[in-house]
Formats: sequence, structure tokens, C-alpha cells
Amino acid sequence: MDCRAVLAVMVDKRMKDATKVQEAPTKNGGIIRGRFGLREIHNLCAAEGPIPLYMCGAKKGAAVLKDGLRKIEGGRVKTLDL
Repeated sequence: MDCRAVLAVMVDKRMKDATKVQEAPTKNGGIIRGRFGLREIHNLCAAEGPIPLYMCGAKKGAAVLKDGLRKIEGGRVKTLDL
């Protein structure tokens, strides 16, 4: 994988699972070029929130990261290859 992939993570219970969601990217930080936390602008306490991750690195590392994020209850993960 070169630097042309975005991993999109959606968390259903953002406030409850934020720590768990942050652990997986932190453990795999070597393949993440950028991460951005987004929130609803109309509802500051929105339960769900997307986290886009700009990926660079080996496909195996990305697979490990995706598997870790999928294990979190209420987490959804999609990959966009550019």
C-alpha cells in the first residue's frame, strides 16, 4: 500500500468507546500519515462520530488495524483506495 488509501471509521457510541478506538491507531501509528476527528456541528454531544485515517504503508499493517477496529462494538470500517 502506498499513500493512497483512506480508512474511514464510524463509531456508534463515541463517548463510551473513544478510548478503545484511539488505541488501535496508536498501536499502528507507523502506517498512519494523518488522522482527523470529526463531530457533528449541530449536535455537540452526538453519539456517533467519523474518524478518517490517511494510510501509508504495508497492506498487512492496514489489515491488522482494520481487524482491531472491527472488534470494537458499534465500530464500522471502510477503506477507500485512491
